[in-house]
Amino acid sequence: MFTLEPNTPLLLCLLAWVALGIGMAVFRTRESGPAARRDPRSLVGLGIQSLAATMVFAIHRELDRGPSLAEAMLRWGGVLLAWASAGVAIGAIRVLGRHWSLQARLLPGHRLVREGPYAHVRHPIYAAMLGLLVGTGLNATPWLVHAPAAALYIAGTQLRLRTEEGLLLREFGDEFVRYVAEVPALWPGRAPKAPAQVR
Repeated sequence: MFTLEPNTPLLLCLLAWVALGIGMAVFRTRESGPAARRDPRSLVGLGIQSLAATMVFAIHRELDRGPSLAEAMLRWGGVLLAWASAGVAIGAIRVLGRHWSLQARLLPGHRLVREGPYAHVRHPIYAAMLGLLVGTGLNATPWLVHAPAAALYIAGTQLRLRTEEGLLLREFGDEFVRYVAEVPALWPGRAPKAPAQVR
């Protein structure tokens, strides 16, 4: 058995969320003019993702002061996952700059970002937010809530992917098709899929 202040890993996970919020504030730049195109359906996906996060933060489990080695490793692994995920998300927001937004939209003069984390996955912020959610859930949430919350987050993410990629396909055509063929959506190393149809 390992003596562990029950809330220490959870507090460290919560600090990763704070770091992400600070990174968003620091690296987000103002939009230059109104959006040329937007798709409000992405906000439905955001709502589903937010419900998943609410489940993780609102439904807590009691943490053992003397967890087994496996439990302690799982909880500290959640801390590492949360901080690594926050770092990826902050890096992706920094690379996106003025293109970053909660709603799917294209700005005038929008360009297809392919550098930084976007060279490895097309949607690193969504992947990173899932990592933050899972890492935090490992320290806060019962498995019977944690697993459905992660599944719900993935469902909301898939909805947002479809709307965003539909906009990008209409805007960038063959350039975006080539990007999709070369870079997976969320998980590095996973075989890319064909882009969503124009909607």
